[in-house]
Amino acid sequence: SSPPAAALEAHTAEGLAEPAQRRLLWWLREKVHNTITVSMILSGLFVTTILLSLALWIIPEGEHSHEAVPSRADYVARIYDMQDAQWNLVDDAAAPQRNDDLLVGQRLDLASGFVRVRYDNGTMVLLEGPAQFVLEGENAGRLERGKLVTRISADAPGYVLQAHRTTIVDLGTEFGALVGEQDDVDVSVFEGKVRVEAPSGKVVLNSGESAVVTPGGRIEHRQGKIQFARRLPREEPGAYPQAVMAAKPLAYYRLSSLEDEQGDRMVAHAVRAGQMRPLPGLNPDGGFPGLEATNRWANFAGGATEVLTDLKSDWTSNAGAISYWVRLDPAASVSGTHVFASRSDQGAFDARANLGCIGTYGRVNGTFGIVIDGAQIDAGVIQEPEQWNHLAFTWRRGDAPKTSHLAVYLNGELVKQRDDLNWSEFTIQTARFGKEITDRGRRFKGSVDEIAIFDRAMDGRVIREQYMAAGLKSSGDPSVEPSGD
Repeated sequence: SSPPAAALEAHTAEGLAEPAQRRLLWWLREKVHNTITVSMILSGLFVTTILLSLALWIIPEGEHSHEAVPSRADYVARIYDMQDAQWNLVDDAAAPQRNDDLLVGQRLDLASGFVRVRYDNGTMVLLEGPAQFVLEGENAGRLERGKLVTRISADAPGYVLQAHRTTIVDLGTEFGALVGEQDDVDVSVFEGKVRVEAPSGKVVLNSGESAVVTPGGRIEHRQGKIQFARRLPREEPGAYPQAVMAAKPLAYYRLSSLEDEQGDRMVAHAVRAGQMRPLPGLNPDGGFPGLEATNRWANFAGGATEVLTDLKSDWTSNAGAISYWVRLDPAASVSGTHVFASRSDQGAFDARANLGCIGTYGRVNGTFGIVIDGAQIDAGVIQEPEQWNHLAFTWRRGDAPKTSHLAVYLNGELVKQRDDLNWSEFTIQTARFGKEITDRGRRFKGSVDEIAIFDRAMDGRVIREQYMAAGLKSSGDPSVEPSGD
């Protein structure tokens, strides 16, 4: 294109008459101008780069990072607890710790020991080292090598575990899986059932059944047994209260001091804290390693004034649960009231007087039970005097007649349940432990500890998990291997 007229006039003023000469001079000046401009820009960029490098070198590490920070949605689980855990770490990475949040895709390479992972939906995975495990999603995982036991939350069925060429799908269960050195996959079901999918086909395993998927992808019957740890070999002090708090109670009374306990304004009336006469303590010395050595409890002598009042109110008959440890005094001569809660400031176990009430109790012969608004379950099993027992009661009111659910647990095991009961809807106004609100002489004599109140029904696996966290085996012997032929 032709140069602008103004430029030509300037060139003419310098005495260049011929058009070709004017054009040549204009072209040379433009080239020189552009070259200087580019040089200045490049020089400026070079200086800026040097200054930025110096700034990044001077600023402390971490203050200039723009790496993406994981959002809360990226975390799907956390390390619930561990025992004697040793890790295979890469490039001096920090060893995982208890309560660490875990991301989707995160890999745990456990060299030895035990680690329990809790998904946000409540599903538990217990790894036994050496093991390599990857969190695949909010309800999925992958076992690359080693052993694990998975206990599925009732609130999150359908857990999927990938193991080499095998897919294990939860159908409401607790199961163990092992990926061997030759990529064979063993599956054992402790409770419920799972579906095992392999290249050769699929099979459903029920409680007590086992199978192995060969490296070639065939499903075969398991000969012999595989030992799986279904709980930590030993629970550490504080494991029990940690298990209770993980279930998010509405109120939790530890009863060590009888004052300022977590929950509401609980008041102790003539109730003593500490140990009463020689008896197994609810602590490691008494055979409960999941409780602290300093743990204390509340003792009742059966007097008219002995009661814990002002337990948490505002829970309902629609759905809920209560759990606690109790010791029956062998000198007790009358049935004793445990938790008694009412929609008003009165109420007793007398006929029709218990309408609008929720009450748990223990008889002199060691049996126990619960009454809700006239609906009752008596466990029919016996607690041994002078022994600590874990009691749990859970309920869910149905909308249709004879559809309400009520269940009773002793030491982590379901002992009785009914799904054909009726009771009305009401909200608790007054709650206590030790005797009825309207005193009928049924006063508790013995010891109690760790009273927990929940505003939702509790799954049986959660109840057993709490009991096992104290460090004892349930009658189902959960720490041993499943049977096999």
